[in-house]
Amino acid sequence: GYGENLKRALAIALNRNADIIVDLHPDGEYLPSALPPALEKIQKGGYEFVVGHRFTPTDRLLNSGMHSWKVLPILALNYIDRLILRIKITDFHQGFRVYTRKLFEKVNFEVNSNNYLFSFELITQAVLAEINIGEVAVETSYRGEKRGASLKNSIKYSLGTFKVLLLYLLAKMGFKT
Repeated sequence: GYGENLKRALAIALNRNADIIVDLHPDGEYLPSALPPALEKIQKGGYEFVVGHRFTPTDRLLNSGMHSWKVLPILALNYIDRLILRIKITDFHQGFRVYTRKLFEKVNFEVNSNNYLFSFELITQAVLAEINIGEVAVETSYRGEKRGASLKNSIKYSLGTFKVLLLYLLAKMGFKT
């Protein structure tokens, strides 16, 4: 799955002494134009982790080809995440991320899920480790048959994020999770 593949890619990059690692979902949905501003945030802004956001403006998603039934649930999920994690990230559930070696010196990505929850788990780990997370606008293009996860997989993923948030709250209270 996605998480297992990403774990392997991250381990290879870190073993080859990479200082910055880009995670851009390979299905062509996320345009690489956000890469220069993300790298600038890391190099000049002192961020250790940068994520993309698709919601500037919100109607961009509908015009990009995203299924309309996904927009409101994604907005609601992001609202809940911001409320619980208490960070000013606009879009927790997208496929554009830039990591630094410093991030992986502070969090153990190897314990994360082998599926798409991997990335959300990494965000919660970063919040727990008080990592400086930035974000940049990222353009998307949802075209063709592959236009994101199916309804069934979206529901399964959303329920998984609630489990991750519960584990985050337990960790904040001092429980080992």
